[in-house]
Amino acid sequence: MLWLKAWLEIRWRLIFITLFLAFPLFLNTVVSPAPKDRQFQGFIRVFPVFWAVAGVMLAGSGVKTQSARFQSARGGHRSVQFTLSLPVSRLRLLATRTAVGLLSVFVAVAISTGLVWLTFRDVVSWPDLVPYLLVVFICQCAFYGFGTILSTLVDEMYQGWIGIISIQAAGLLSNRATFPAVIDIFRAMGAESPIVTHVVPWSALLGAIMISATLMIAALKIIQSQEY
Repeated sequence: MLWLKAWLEIRWRLIFITLFLAFPLFLNTVVSPAPKDRQFQGFIRVFPVFWAVAGVMLAGSGVKTQSARFQSARGGHRSVQFTLSLPVSRLRLLATRTAVGLLSVFVAVAISTGLVWLTFRDVVSWPDLVPYLLVVFICQCAFYGFGTILSTLVDEMYQGWIGIISIQAAGLLSNRATFPAVIDIFRAMGAESPIVTHVVPWSALLGAIMISATLMIAALKIIQSQEY
């Protein structure tokens, strides 16, 4: 029941996010008159922000029931009490939502990675796509964790805006300043990604795993202590 409930609540969000990721690639293919190598440089500079937004948005409302059209009340959707009253622990509830959410992230990343190759197949080599997919997915886990902890702290109607503004600011800082590779997840999905350097950014992946684990543990502690 938990798995089905989680899937029913995320399915339309997954479709929207997949289209959201496909849209700039479509513009590059159909609209942009620039040569492919210049389009690719723009993609590398901008698209990590799209990846990050997708991770945050797919986190949804955490353990709270997804609201229709983002109509939320203080503390979440009105059926959140029903969700949390189910005869399961909040750990299991969060673990199920996270598993379904991360599977959705992987699906969106896999589809988008295929579209990246179709768009830039003259620039991107096929053998680099699998490492690129894995790098983006692991980095997305950190942003998924960020979205999950946001869902425990703010109402859903504000969660998206706070997440997007935070990501835009972080992406801008990443482009304009130099940070240690272990915390610069944006560069790992962009200028330091396998489709550019042909090397896996292991330090950034380690940092992403540590960040995502820390955020998810913090989210669990908050969920277990909150009264809804």
